[in-house]
Amino acid sequence: MAKKILSIALVVAVLFTLFSTSLSASALIDTAITYGDFDGNGKVTTADAIEVLKVCAMLETIEDDIVYKRCDINSDGQITIYDARQILRACADIATIQPQGEFAGFDGGGVFIDPAIAVEYFNIAVNRIKKEKPGFERRESADVSGLKIQSVSLSGLQLGESVESVTTMIEEMLVNESEPEPVLVSIKGQNCDNAMSVETEEYVSRLSADEVLGVRCVEDKENGTITIEIALPDCDLDSVSQTAIGDVLSATILQENMDTIVGNVFGASEGGDSTRKTIKNCLLKAVISTSDGSVLEYVTSYTTETKIAKSTLGLKGGLLSAELSGIEYRTAITVVYDIADKDGE
Repeated sequence: MAKKILSIALVVAVLFTLFSTSLSASALIDTAITYGDFDGNGKVTTADAIEVLKVCAMLETIEDDIVYKRCDINSDGQITIYDARQILRACADIATIQPQGEFAGFDGGGVFIDPAIAVEYFNIAVNRIKKEKPGFERRESADVSGLKIQSVSLSGLQLGESVESVTTMIEEMLVNESEPEPVLVSIKGQNCDNAMSVETEEYVSRLSADEVLGVRCVEDKENGTITIEIALPDCDLDSVSQTAIGDVLSATILQENMDTIVGNVFGASEGGDSTRKTIKNCLLKAVISTSDGSVLEYVTSYTTETKIAKSTLGLKGGLLSAELSGIEYRTAITVVYDIADKDGE
């Protein structure tokens, strides 16, 4: 409890007095090594997680710089419980070890003294949106790309259709399903689960520094703002509620949205657990006023990857039937919350 109180006190202090400590640039990700591989056998297992936990408990030390780098999952220069937890999540197939985000580590930009304060500052600022702003406009865009289909079998009335034309039709269906209209939302004192990615009226973000991939902060003294960007680890959609993404975006809404798109376009897939959906490159960005801590802009972006083993769907108003296998596609999603003083209706 004392630690929590101290953390909150530090954050409150930051809201009014910015740290001037200069911090080094965030560490770069080395894609040539296997993160999480303590013993160097090329695999990431629970045995690796156990060894990292021993290091966290100071029962062991890592003398080899390469081993240290492999076990420092978020490249923050420390071996912590976060690193061990990410290895265990990867073993359970609910998170990815190899960092895939925009950046890793901590770059305070001379504003924050450590990532824990920066993340808590982000939480407090973003969580104020629902209590203090009468409304916002939510604009979502989705860019569908990389559609691949291993095989297509057509039946019914065919009018010159080919694999390429079927792929084009499916791409158009995916784009139509993924592109909602902008919406003006009234949020003050209301539950807006279906409009903003939150779980309950009082909750927007409960991120902690030990579960993020990276934090980057930039102060604009001329305009009186701080921009905080937070990169989150990739995860499997079915387990998103157990990850950092589920601590800031509504896991239920993410799952329902993707399930709706897959269901509306491809129907029920065959063969049990044949549909796999992952979320990658999740990045949060908040522009915060240094005068009163209010959020001026909030943007969330991430990429979903969907893989479906088999599907049968009707096209051309049911005149054409297509049996598909090995379907893969990506959707880059960006949600912009215009936090102006709108009345909302």
